[in-house]
Amino acid sequence: MKRITILPLLLLLATQAHAADIDIKQRWTGSNGGIATASEQVIHHQAAWKKLWKELHSNSSPTPKLPKIDFEKQTVLAVFLGQKNSGGYAIKITAINYTDNQIEVKVKRSSPDMGLISHRYYLDFMTKKKRLQIRTWPAELERLKVEIPFTWNPEIWYTMIMQVEIKSGKAMIKGKVWPRDEKEPKDWTITAEDPNPNTHGSPGLYGDSPTTIFFDNVKVTQNN
Repeated sequence: MKRITILPLLLLLATQAHAADIDIKQRWTGSNGGIATASEQVIHHQAAWKKLWKELHSNSSPTPKLPKIDFEKQTVLAVFLGQKNSGGYAIKITAINYTDNQIEVKVKRSSPDMGLISHRYYLDFMTKKKRLQIRTWPAELERLKVEIPFTWNPEIWYTMIMQVEIKSGKAMIKGKVWPRDEKEPKDWTITAEDPNPNTHGSPGLYGDSPTTIFFDNVKVTQNN
């Protein structure tokens, strides 16, 4: 199983006496760094900066040259998402405030939405909302939408199956989602019925993420 460490953001801040004086001088972003744990760090001196840079590039050779920082006037803010088993995760700093000699940082972490498409129906694995949804194509979203709660573990891979059957003038849309290393469940996880069916439409993959999403072992088969 591929494990991916994501380093979304390193900021070089010029900090003065007031919040209005905070200025982002340089930004470093990347992936597959050497920091495996989600964390935030504020670096105020050279020794800590040198240690962080070495740890960050512990899986790289040669190690990039350490950037020069004037810690009399500048501060390094490091935010790490941590190690994940798949892609699609992202991190964003939404606010930075400097008051009473303290730096306050607001960080937003996000996970991907992903799923399958058939006959212009979507089986959407909504990880941010912890829900599983069957819906019709976006232009007709309010016509058909079925959701159920679905708790997921971001540290493991999942298998998804979607099936659409057109019978007696109706569409039966079915979906299964389960941990990849477990046995396939007998019952469908979620189902929906459309009395005004989409009778055709190409199969596809769906993803909503600011970064790369990984799919594996994709198969398209004809209904029995």
